[in-house]
Amino acid sequence: MKYSNNIKIIKNIEKIVFRLIIFIIIILIILLIINYIILKVEQKDIRLSKEYIFYDVINEKINKSNSEKMNLDFWDYERKDYTVKIGNEKIGNKENKKRILVVGDSFIWGHAQDNLNNLWWRQLEYILKKNGYENVEVIAAGMNGFSIVDETEKIILNEEYMKKIEPDLVIIGFVSNDWEINDEKDEYYKDGIEEFEDNDKEEYIEEHLNNKIAMALKEKFKGIYEKAIELLMEKEYAKEEFKEKYGYSFKQKEILYNTEEYIKRIEKRAIEPVSNMNIPVLVVNFYYDSLEGNSLPKFKDKVFELLKKYGIENYDLENLYKKEFKNIEYNELKVNIADYHPGARLMNFYAKKIYNYLIENHIQTLGEKINDGSTSISEFQINDYQPSNINLKKIKSDEYTLNFPLNYEKLLQNYDTKESYVKLNLKYPVNIEKIELRADKCNIKSVKVDVYDEEKGYETEYDIELDIESIKENKIAYSVKTDKKITSIKISADSLKEQNCPIIIKVEKK
Repeated sequence: MKYSNNIKIIKNIEKIVFRLIIFIIIILIILLIINYIILKVEQKDIRLSKEYIFYDVINEKINKSNSEKMNLDFWDYERKDYTVKIGNEKIGNKENKKRILVVGDSFIWGHAQDNLNNLWWRQLEYILKKNGYENVEVIAAGMNGFSIVDETEKIILNEEYMKKIEPDLVIIGFVSNDWEINDEKDEYYKDGIEEFEDNDKEEYIEEHLNNKIAMALKEKFKGIYEKAIELLMEKEYAKEEFKEKYGYSFKQKEILYNTEEYIKRIEKRAIEPVSNMNIPVLVVNFYYDSLEGNSLPKFKDKVFELLKKYGIENYDLENLYKKEFKNIEYNELKVNIADYHPGARLMNFYAKKIYNYLIENHIQTLGEKINDGSTSISEFQINDYQPSNINLKKIKSDEYTLNFPLNYEKLLQNYDTKESYVKLNLKYPVNIEKIELRADKCNIKSVKVDVYDEEKGYETEYDIELDIESIKENKIAYSVKTDKKITSIKISADSLKEQNCPIIIKVEKK
């Protein structure tokens, strides 16, 4: 009897063990399936694609080049003059001109823009000149990451700078993340308002989160591990001691930005001073439908409520944007796949809407029409270029010299062909019939152009390769067969010697 009971106990234990093993196997299979699903979802993340990674590198080159051309650091908040200068352009005496000063952040500075003439304020000036307002200058001042407080205190309240510019109208371009106060001297920052950056997260996890379950998942179940860490970090972010020592997560900052005390800071440091200006100020909301770039669209309404309270003129483009682009994904409007800033099409939308607003509400600012605008905008002018080290110089009205750099690391590349090239951007789109290059110390591989669509009003087609018309010793002539105006010229070459290659470029207009 006792033997029989022992057998039953053993069999029951075997059943329990067997069921436990089956249960563990089922749990593991479920975990594997969940992990697989998470990883598949992550693989669809555009940021992991080869194209995104390629353009992310290109964007870094563009931003570095633009910084070098403007002779400033990328995040230089201590400058005395924040004027966005393109090429060798200089601000002269105002004389009898009308001036519009545009104040803003990366939307006017040119983040990731390989042609600064596509920026909305450059397009606005082009539209003005096309319509006969030759006497209007559009000048931009600002810096990447500027908030509305920065724009007010560093530019608009800078008496010396404003006296130098003498604007007839100031346009403040408001983007949703301009709600942030980016000033470490503010007492909020002393209490830890600095943002806890994502790239600091891994180091923090290694040092502080000794969660055995999460760490056990790291090797075998990467997808589940990432989700577990995300949940654990949310708990950390909410702790007061974390915020005091490391700063605020983005979500925590959103909560902070919504407090009455913070709103009063925006009112005191930005809105109230602007309301006391003795020149017209127009605040424009540059709405864009993107969740990238730490966008904070809900705070736009708070700013515009304050503008209304203080009687500051404002123009909100949100509804017009939604109507214009209701069936278009924002990816089609971005500067490129790896950057959320507006491309030529969306920049043109801003420019056109502001032009129409100025015609309706600030016609006195624009002054009288001088002519049909055909004089200055028909000239061939290279005013912008990539990279920064080509030593571009003007020889004649239709002729320039440049050095094709031996250092290929600075050159931009074509995604499809991986050809490295120098990019020459024209101040205004121009009809060109022929492009002639003279080079002794390198082989010219190809010449391509980007073009302007007159009907749409912005740069639309890219990398149109030109046919060789003739070769004569060291001169190569390329025929431009498109009827559209040229916005940029791209030259690819191979150096024959261990030095930069001098190239002379000459154009014949139609």
